[in-house]
Amino acid sequence: MTSLNHPQSAAAVQAPKPVELVEVRDMPYVAAKGTTIDPAHHVDLYLWPNEQERKSRPLIVFLHGGAWRSNSRGDFTTTAHLLAHATHCAIAVPGYRLSLPADSPTRPQHPSHALDAHTAITYLSTQSARFGYDPSRIILVGHSAGAHMAAFAAWSLGAPNVVSVVAVDGIYNIVDLVDEYPDYRGFIEQAFGSDAKAWTAASAVALAEQKAKGLVAVIHSRDDELLTFRQSDLFLAGLQKRSGVVEVVKEYAVVTGKHDELLKTDAFAKCVAGVVDRVVARK
Repeated sequence: MTSLNHPQSAAAVQAPKPVELVEVRDMPYVAAKGTTIDPAHHVDLYLWPNEQERKSRPLIVFLHGGAWRSNSRGDFTTTAHLLAHATHCAIAVPGYRLSLPADSPTRPQHPSHALDAHTAITYLSTQSARFGYDPSRIILVGHSAGAHMAAFAAWSLGAPNVVSVVAVDGIYNIVDLVDEYPDYRGFIEQAFGSDAKAWTAASAVALAEQKAKGLVAVIHSRDDELLTFRQSDLFLAGLQKRSGVVEVVKEYAVVTGKHDELLKTDAFAKCVAGVVDRVVARK
């Protein structure tokens, strides 16, 4: 297990970046049913403006968190800009269906969120000629609930060309999460139902033990006020059982900031850039 070892400051970025990105917003990643497409089934792209450089580099797909019931792709523009400037890659931020309304028996539940992510990744893997990136090397960066989705999209559903998963302050073992945080039961039942057997089946730790592959980076801020290291430690333990198949990077020391604030720090972006450097060096 290695570290990305970026000693730079984790201070939140305030100043605007000098390079202007090319932005493509509200692009549908599914075919229309009738005359409409669910607003959740769209993706935003943030493109490093040097196309010659960009098209030789991986595509980064950022899967946002929000307990499977809140936030949207438009809330992560700052994070996308930060990642694009740190990596010179194309950054895709797809939406996905949330588990809403909370009281609806037909609300989307797991694995719907991961299925949407898989569909978005599959679509993006076919669009490289249009937008200029290397479709054979896709890096998933998932935060919080998005880290769980990234694992399932890549290793359970088989999203194409995923060479690395970057799991950031994530949720991986649903049963253990509710054991540690009983107050989280509400959003877990909203997204996974009330059957404990379904929670066990939705364990990203068990999935990692059986199917993880490629380069996996596990990042966790020591200042996270919503999740202790317990979830990330469990995920790392599962990944270690795939020794020889998975290259594991652990980064607990560098990234700081609260659960959501860490996504706006230089240190977070530089950790992702370290993963990109490793992926690029392999080719």
